[in-house]
Order: sequence, then structure tokens, then C-alpha cells
Amino acid sequence: MDMCVFLVEAEVGIATDRREGLRTLISRSRAAFQRRDQYVHGMSSVDGETLEWSTMRTRRSKAEPQFGPMNGDDLAQLVMELNELSGALMGWLISMDP
Repeated sequence: MDMCVFLVEAEVGIATDRREGLRTLISRSRAAFQRRDQYVHGMSSVDGETLEWSTMRTRRSKAEPQFGPMNGDDLAQLVMELNELSGALMGWLISMDP
């Protein structure tokens, strides 16, 4: 994502309003991919008292682990969000075609 931000900032041919729209898409995508990474790279665990599933992920740059929910509703919502972001990015790219 950092490279995308760099390229957006470096491209002089993108109008200011279009650039801001892409920045917003990138920001939303970054957040969605962090949630996705929690599912993909996190360690699954279950709470012994509540029997609720969660994920735990550690990162090299952070001392504290990150915890996240692990349930079908959250995962379905994440899939829909990633799908919507994919379509929005494709629409942004198509609208740039001269």
C-alpha cells in the first residue's frame, strides 16, 4: 500500500479531486487488508469461558499482539467490503481512461 501512496503522490497527471478519491480508497483498503491479515496470518484461539473464537497476531514492529474477532458474520462482512473496494478501485481506474 505504501508504494501505491507514493505513486499517487508522484503522478502529476491526476487531478486533485481524483487523487483525493484514490487516497480514500487506499486508506479504506489498508484497513480492510489489516483485518484480512488477522484472519490469514493470525493464530486462532477459543476463549475457555465464553467459547468465542478470536485471532492473535504479532508483528515484528510491535511488542503487543493484536487480537481480532473470528466469526462468520465478521468474515462475511470483510469479504463484502473487499469486494466493494475492488469494484471501486476498478471504477476509478476505468474512469481515468482518456
